This record gives sequence, structure tokens and C-alpha cells, in this order.
Amino acid sequence: MRIGIHSGIPRSAHKANAGGGAADLPSTWDPFELWDGNKGITTATGVSAWAGQISATGSIQSTPGNQPAYDASDSVFNSQGSATFDGSGDVLQVDTADLSLLNQRFFHDDTTDWEILMVMSVPTGAPTGRTIIGTGTQDGATGFAFSYRGSNTLRCNLQNGATRIARATTAASAVVPDAAQLLRLNYNTTSKLLSLTIDAVTATDTSTAVVDTGDAQGSLAFSATGAPLSNAQVGVAYVFISKTIADASRKSEQNTYFNTRYGTSA
Repeated sequence: MRIGIHSGIPRSAHKANAGGGAADLPSTWDPFELWDGNKGITTATGVSAWAGQISATGSIQSTPGNQPAYDASDSVFNSQGSATFDGSGDVLQVDTADLSLLNQRFFHDDTTDWEILMVMSVPTGAPTGRTIIGTGTQDGATGFAFSYRGSNTLRCNLQNGATRIARATTAASAVVPDAAQLLRLNYNTTSKLLSLTIDAVTATDTSTAVVDTGDAQGSLAFSATGAPLSNAQVGVAYVFISKTIADASRKSEQNTYFNTRYGTSA
């Protein structure tokens, strides 16, 4: 993902270690991996690595010009740390060593439910048709692509190769520019329901087939690239992946946590 916020801190090797992380989460949330903007950040020109707080899954970018900027106290996210992708090349991609564990366990597996929570912000004037998070292209690789569209809408495509099997798109104006918002994206393999919620706005679609089980046909990336979509201009403060889909009680607990910590309105 590319976030457009520029850090006011020195861009020499810096590690962010403040704020909440895995230790602050109830075990009932069933975390598989999370990336916290206050922890696990290594900066060079920009963010060169973002380490997960559960299994140390690494999201990396070795090319200086494609590293998102880091802000250790981003006012958009209630003074929490964030990465800012510029929409013209910034991307963080899960390290090759971690691909099999993460991708095959969730996004390329027709028997495993998955849920992603992300605290994000789209700036005013951000270009549309851009991928915020995904495992491949919008219409090409098995897995999913979540993107920012026109009229401040969000969309998630679920793919079996070149065949789209589900597409959930929010109503217009679901995105509030320059505001911290909580994304909840999940897939239920039993009902085959793809669900996308941004704060209190929800869109769903039932897939026409199960997701193919296969090798890593596209690695998880923040501000993923791939035709016909390209990198998003977006700020990201937190990404959480769970092994299960939250029930109503857990969802309420999570919404309260993120609303308090980041100022979201879920």
C-alpha cells in the first residue's frame, strides 16, 4: 500500500516500538498476524520493512523510491504511527519466506475462513481504480484485490485466476476523505459470502464457486500492483488478519477498540 503521509522524523534507521500491539488484544480475537504502525517499523528512505507482531511476518520494500513514508504520530490516526503510500509506486509486499504460510493458509484456500481489519485513510483527491491490499491483480490472480474506486466507493474482487467469482462494492460516499476509517473484509467458505464493511457501510456478494486451493499465485501486498489496477494513495495505521470471522460480540469489542485508539467511526 502506498500512503501519502510524510514523516517528520529522521529517515535513518528507525524502529517504532510504542503503542498497542499483540499483547493488548484479547485472545478471543483469534489473531493470525497483525501489523501495527507503532511497532516493527524499519525506515531507510521510507519504510523498508514492517514486521508482523504475531508471527513476525515481514512486509518489505528494498527499493528506496518505492518505500512508503512513515509518520510516528499521524494526526489523522489520533497521533498513532502510520505508513503513507504515494499512489505512484510505493508498495510493501510480504517477504518471500513468509508467502506459503500466509497466502496458502488463507487467501488461496477453499476451506479456511479469513477476516482482515485495517485502519486506513484515503486523502482528498486520491486517484481511483487503485489497489489498497490484495494478493494479485483485480482480474487475473487467484485470491482477492481490494480497491478504491470512483465516487468514494470501495470494491473487493474474489478471483479464480481470470474468472471473477465474487465482487462486493459499497455505495457511493462510503469513503470519507482524510478521515481514519475501519475496514472489515472477510470471506466465509461455507456460505461463500464475501463481505466488505467500511465503518458502518456494508456490501456483500455470494461467490459463484469456491476459491481454488493452490500455490502462492500472488503475494499479499499493501498497495498491491497489477493491471488493470495500480498502487493506491492511502494511509495505513493497522492491519489485522484473523483465522475466524468475528461474531457480533467480538465485532462490537473490536469497533470500540479501534474507535477509541484511532478515532474511527465503526
